[in-house]
Amino acid sequence: MVMELVFDVRLDGELDQPRLDRFTKLLNLRPRGRLTDTEDAKFGHRALRDAVGEWLWLDLWRRDGHGWSVRLTVAGPPAPPPLVARCRAEVLGAAEALGLAVSGIWPAPAEPVPVAERLTLPAQRSLSARLTGGRRTAGWLSVADLRSVQQALALEREFGGLTGTEFGWRYPRWEPATGGSLLLQLSDHPTGGTELTLLHDRRPPSREVVAEQWQCWQATAERTGLTLERPSPGPATEG
Repeated sequence: MVMELVFDVRLDGELDQPRLDRFTKLLNLRPRGRLTDTEDAKFGHRALRDAVGEWLWLDLWRRDGHGWSVRLTVAGPPAPPPLVARCRAEVLGAAEALGLAVSGIWPAPAEPVPVAERLTLPAQRSLSARLTGGRRTAGWLSVADLRSVQQALALEREFGGLTGTEFGWRYPRWEPATGGSLLLQLSDHPTGGTELTLLHDRRPPSREVVAEQWQCWQATAERTGLTLERPSPGPATEG
């Protein structure tokens, strides 16, 4: 089945690896490709709908050294207009957050597009814990141990990110339009150690969700041979 283009937002600006990591995380895109490989063109993917004969994909493409394109494509039933508008707003909000210039939008909107509200990552702490032990070099957790944690928690890999401490992420809940997103973040630092953090947007998670995350972290620690230290103070939750 042929994929049809729903929209194409063209962006200008340089993205090094940390900024590229932030851009894909803001849009919940699974990272693809290697920035240093000139043959690689696709750098992020998210399936909004992925069933037999029904696909709706959001993809990040590199056009050239300073040009990028975020495209929504569909096969099967048309994408609902409110969903299309929301996805386009998210792309523009991520571009605003990274300082990327919008050089074109196809198809041209029938009405002027409002100034994009900057998209931000969930930043309020719901739960956090330290992972101690493992093999370390100059305080950093070994690459092998980091990968074990990433795989156990199904995290997307990072290489330090903008802070230099970000090494994996996943959204247990992705609802940027309602402020209900939850972000699971793996961090590592020579002096700060290795930390797992569940971050929420405007709406904190329920106690049940936090308890499920804690159980998952415990299983990860057991599987990777690390020790999980209980957080203090307690997390913010609903109810």
